[in-house]
Amino acid sequence: MTIYRLVVVIKPFTKLFTRYRVFLYCGVIAIINLISLLIPYFSNCSVTFMLNRLSFVSACAPNRHLITTFQNKYAIFLPLFCMVVNLGIIVHLRFVRRDTYAKIKRILCKTGSIVVISLPKPVPNALSKLRSRRDFVMMRQTISVAVFLSIYEVGGYITKAFPDAYSSLPEMVRDAYFYFRILSIAFMNFFIYYMETPNTRQMFRRYMNLNGEQNTVSVASVAIRAP
Repeated sequence: MTIYRLVVVIKPFTKLFTRYRVFLYCGVIAIINLISLLIPYFSNCSVTFMLNRLSFVSACAPNRHLITTFQNKYAIFLPLFCMVVNLGIIVHLRFVRRDTYAKIKRILCKTGSIVVISLPKPVPNALSKLRSRRDFVMMRQTISVAVFLSIYEVGGYITKAFPDAYSSLPEMVRDAYFYFRILSIAFMNFFIYYMETPNTRQMFRRYMNLNGEQNTVSVASVAIRAP
């Protein structure tokens, strides 16, 4: 999603994200993720989830597979990078619409020459409000995704960085901490794709028949009079 927004801002009329290409990109990402999970699984350092301990245990502990080590160390930077890029996109769009770049250019050009700057066309009030609303929703989604992913990643990093302190906590606290991390991902999907996306919310409610509307079939009756 972040790459899509960045490409659209750089090249608005690109055809890199047609419907079929989006399916292709999603398929490639799914295959890469599957391979990154299968390679450690079939190695000597497979990772197993211990239900009684609510933790992931490596078969070659304390060592781990190279892919697992890479994911544990650097996965935390992904949500932060996406948040920075998305916030940069939002700030750039607002600067363009409010002619901020031209104002900065006017301030920096302190020479005696006349600088001709093309001012943007006036935007209707309704369209301006729609764009501001869309920017606000995008910013809220961006920050929420970064926060929820950071809860999971930072929470996992804390347990790895301070294992003794984490083990000394009561079992109830450790279980609540683990479930809080896991449920943050589920709540993120609910918040983004249900609460913040009207189309997905309406489609889901229509499919689950949550609108209180019963599907009725009207049958037309035709009366025929014999001559």
